[in-house]
Amino acid sequence: YQTADRWKFGVTAITSQVVANDRDLSIPNMLKVTSNSSGYGILVQNVEGVQQTSGQNITLSFWAKTANFSSFRLEMGQNFGTGGSANVAVLNNTSYWSVPDTGWNKYTATIAIPSISGKTVGAGNHFIVNIGPNSGTNAGITYYSEVQLEVGPVATPFEHRSFGQELALCQRYYLEGRFPHLISVGSGETDNSTLLPNTMRAAPTVTLSTIVNASMTVTTPTVNSFGWNGTTDNGANGNYSFYFNCDAEL
Repeated sequence: YQTADRWKFGVTAITSQVVANDRDLSIPNMLKVTSNSSGYGILVQNVEGVQQTSGQNITLSFWAKTANFSSFRLEMGQNFGTGGSANVAVLNNTSYWSVPDTGWNKYTATIAIPSISGKTVGAGNHFIVNIGPNSGTNAGITYYSEVQLEVGPVATPFEHRSFGQELALCQRYYLEGRFPHLISVGSGETDNSTLLPNTMRAAPTVTLSTIVNASMTVTTPTVNSFGWNGTTDNGANGNYSFYFNCDAEL
């Protein structure tokens, strides 16, 4: 994940920037993607829950502009997760949309998604959406704004959510911060329970990133989707503050 809103790229050579939006001034930012000859500049989004789109029409819409590419590709697929059925490629079209000019254009697609009836659905299952240029032109630039995926046959107006809603949704997948805040314990004492600000998608992978007081040794706690226990100080008496990265990404 190299940019905002859980978009990611297939290769690390692709670069992105969040820049001022010049299409709709009511929306402050847009995404600028610079492609690489080996990476095509393809944007990847994994949508939680393969069941959500089963047997339905879904509509993808977005605004884009580019002076470097003649068409955009569209790829969609069903990933049934760990222990689940084999992945299903719903669509793989390298030139789904033609680019009419170098200005802003709205692109839409309505796709019938196969039913998952008879499939085994495992942990981490998701629906895959890939969009981007149709070729590997090095240093080709594309701008994106207002990407929206929705169930149904029609592209509706772009949905605006509050910052608080977006933050809460993002925290289901990743948290990085100080948990708990500064605490004071004696040698060998334990802070036994701390709730996460939002329930995560699944029990996250946790890494300990910073201990402010270097004399302290902190044991990484046992964590589930909504909190943890067993944060243990194995060092000397004193105050310490530490940071955990909690990752429950797809």
